[in-house]
Amino acid sequence: MNDRHEGTLRLDSFRREIDKLDLEILELLQRRMALVEQIAFLKRQAGVDVQDAAREEAIFRRLAQEARTPLSPEAVERIFGEILKVSRELQSRWSD
Repeated sequence: MNDRHEGTLRLDSFRREIDKLDLEILELLQRRMALVEQIAFLKRQAGVDVQDAAREEAIFRRLAQEARTPLSPEAVERIFGEILKVSRELQSRWSD
């Protein structure tokens, strides 16, 4: 087997592993959003605003502290910023 073929096999193996991880991430996001729906319902009943800036800042701080190379704290904040944005959008649908 030549080096190029071995490299292609390794690349395919890594990509399959990433595909599996992507599905796991998706499953975790779906579970998270199911909880977000429950939170939205409770917030609506209590008359609480959808966005809780203090809670979001605490999430960013906590996760930034957990960030490990090669994922920088800034990258974690961007990723979770999008997750929180989607969470707020979902909660807003429940509070209308």
